[in-house]
Amino acid sequence: MLNPVIISLFALVPHQQIGLVVIVLSVFGLLNTLILVPTLVQHAAQWRERLRNRPFILAGFLLYGSETYAAVRLLQSPTDSAALNALTDLLIIISVFGVARAWELVGIRQLQVQDWLASVGVTKKKENASNTDAANAVTDRKKEES
Repeated sequence: MLNPVIISLFALVPHQQIGLVVIVLSVFGLLNTLILVPTLVQHAAQWRERLRNRPFILAGFLLYGSETYAAVRLLQSPTDSAALNALTDLLIIISVFGVARAWELVGIRQLQVQDWLASVGVTKKKENASNTDAANAVTDRKKEES
């Protein structure tokens, strides 16, 4: 999560060539991902957890590898607008990736739309049943009074 923040802060400094900062942080991201691989694989209790961790590991290597490539291009030519545009896109994706990975690591599961819709349907049925019961009670009282 610090990678995009630090790079963005350095990019705000006028006349700053960010290629060196980007390459240092991208290599750090690659090393961090490499270090996390054994931890994620060894501590996964079941094979499903291991499968669930693989896309995050692969995404980490792809994102930080692409960031390293953009950094090398920026070191070669600091005015390379295509490399800078690619870097900005990568920083957004890395931010989203970091948030998703953080949620995954703390154990929050994705909310599935069908679960939410099912809970809304159950709530509606309960409301309708309680409204029907209330209406029946009023009708019964009127019949008894008559």
